Amino acid sequence: GIYPSDMNACLNLIAEGASCVVHEGKYCICDTTVVDSAVFASADSSMSIDQLLTDLRIGAVDPSTFDSGTYNSLNCGIEGVTVYSKSGDCSSLASDSIFAFTNKSKAYFLKNMHSTVHISGSNDYSFRNPMQFVNLVDPEVRDMHYE
Repeated sequence: GIYPSDMNACLNLIAEGASCVVHEGKYCICDTTVVDSAVFASADSSMSIDQLLTDLRIGAVDPSTFDSGTYNSLNCGIEGVTVYSKSGDCSSLASDSIFAFTNKSKAYFLKNMHSTVHISGSNDYSFRNPMQFVNLVDPEVRDMHYE
């Protein structure tokens, strides 16, 4: 996506009704909304691990760590892939569905989600929700440097 890169862009946003303010004469601070949506509406045998690695960018927790019955295991016909869903089947996946597979000896759990940040009151500016590198379970100073 794009973002307001200079103060004139910020002032234009404000004039157009976006929920932004100029701070200290040099920063554009805007209210934002996050929109989460499913990347895949359904899953079938035409999909591949390569496609999942390309299109899914948000990691997920291993579904087996949730309470029994939280996720249902689905066989959607994708070679080497198990799909987990809270509700629904292979023809109706939600953004909280999880694709699990192994690639090059590494286990992957990827959420079926695309997360986009939008500037409130503007249709012009948005960007993919950035990753978080801080380990919430065991934070370290090193993690802060990556942030």
